[in-house]
Amino acid sequence: MEQNIYEKLKKKSFRINDSVINFVLSLIVPFLASMVLYIIFMFLATASGNSNAEFMKTPFVHVVSLIFTPLVFLFIYIIYCKKTRVNCFVASDISFKLNWLKILTVVLIAGVSVVLIAPFISLVDYSLTLIGYAPSNSLPLEMKNAGAFILGTIAMAILPAICEELLFRGIILKGFQSKLNPHAAIFLTAIMFTLLHGSLQQTVYQFILGVLLGYAMFFGKSIIYPMILHFVNNFIIVVNSFIYQVNNVELSSVVYRTGWDYVFPILLFIVAGLIVAGLVNILKDYKGIYNSGKKIVLVPTIIHFINAVSCAVVYLCCAPMVENPALTKNQITGLTYLPYILLIVISLGLMLGVFVWFTKLKGKNTNQQVQVLEQNDLETSNKSESLEVESNIIVSEVESTQNKLTKSEKIAILGSCAFALLLWISNTIMQFFNL
Repeated sequence: MEQNIYEKLKKKSFRINDSVINFVLSLIVPFLASMVLYIIFMFLATASGNSNAEFMKTPFVHVVSLIFTPLVFLFIYIIYCKKTRVNCFVASDISFKLNWLKILTVVLIAGVSVVLIAPFISLVDYSLTLIGYAPSNSLPLEMKNAGAFILGTIAMAILPAICEELLFRGIILKGFQSKLNPHAAIFLTAIMFTLLHGSLQQTVYQFILGVLLGYAMFFGKSIIYPMILHFVNNFIIVVNSFIYQVNNVELSSVVYRTGWDYVFPILLFIVAGLIVAGLVNILKDYKGIYNSGKKIVLVPTIIHFINAVSCAVVYLCCAPMVENPALTKNQITGLTYLPYILLIVISLGLMLGVFVWFTKLKGKNTNQQVQVLEQNDLETSNKSESLEVESNIIVSEVESTQNKLTKSEKIAILGSCAFALLLWISNTIMQFFNL
C-alpha cells in the first residue's frame, strides 16, 4: 500500500532545471571521479612495482577508463531520479514495446551515417591538420582477438549507448521539451552532447549524431530507439577497428591530390543527408502510414536500403583509389569515377521518387481520412464541435506555456553551455599542443 502511494507521488516528467543540472553534473562528476580513479591507479602501480607511466599503458587501465565514464553517467541518472522522485520509465520514455520497422529504420540511419559521412569527416580532419592539429583515428583499446573484441563492444558500444542516452535523451532532451520547441530542444541537446565530448575532431560528427539521436527519440517515442542507433553507430566503428587491427593494417591519412578528392566526400555527405532525411520521414510518418498496410511502408524502406547499400559500394570502391598513395595524379581521372557518379545520380533519382511517392501517399490518405470524417460529422456534428472547442482550448493553453523560458532558466542554460564551451576550448588547446 505504501509503495503504491509512493509511486503515485513520483513526478512523471522532467523540467528545464533537470536538464541543466544533469548537464552540469555530466561535466563535473566524471572529472572529479576520474581524479579519484587516477589516485587509485597510482596506488595500484606502486603495489605492482611499476611506474605510473608504464601502468597507465596497460590494457587494464584502458578498459577501466573506457567503462568508467558511462558508468558514472548511469550513476548520475539513477541517483538523480531517486532523489527527485521521478518515475524514470514514464519521464524518460523507457518502453520496450518496439516495432520492427522503427528498429530497421534507426539501424539504417546509423549505417548510412557511419559509412557515407566518414569521407566527409576525413576531409574535415584533413583541414584540421592544415592548422597544425593532429587528430587521432585509432580507438583507445587494442583488439586482436575475440575476447578483446567482446570487451571493446561492451566498453565502446553497449555501455555508451545505454548510459549516455539515459542521461542526454532521457533527462536533458525530455526536460528541454517541457518548454522548448521539439526541434530547438533536439538541437540544443545535440550541442551539449558535442561539447561534452570535448574534442575538436569529434565536433562535426558528434553534433550530427546528436541530432539524429534526438529525432530517433522524438519520433520513436521510446528511448530504446536512440539506444539502438547509438549502439549500431559505435559497433560499426568497433568492428572496423577490429578488422584493421587483426590484419595489422595501419590507418593512413587520406591523400587529397585532385579536385575530385575534395568533391567526392561532399557528394556522399549530400547523398547521406537525403537518405537519412527519408528514413527520418519514415520514422515520423510511421503511425499514419502503417495503418494503410505493411506494403506501403515496406516499399520505401527497401528503396532506402538499396540506396544505402549502393552508396556504401561507391565509398568502398572509391576509397582505396583515393587513399592509395601509390596512385599518381594521371591514374585518377574523371573516367575512373564515371560508374560511381552514375550510381550516385541513380540513387538521388530514387530518393526523389520516394519523396514524391510519399507526398502522394500522404495526400491520398488525407483525402480518405477527410471523407470518413465528413461522414462521421453528419451523424455527430454537435459532439465533434464541442470536442473541437475543447481541443482548441487545450492547444492554446499548451502553446501559451511553451517558448516562455523564465529569466533564471535562460541564464542557467547559457551559463551551463558557456561552462561546457570553456572546458571544450581548454581540452582542444591541450590536444592541439599534445599536453
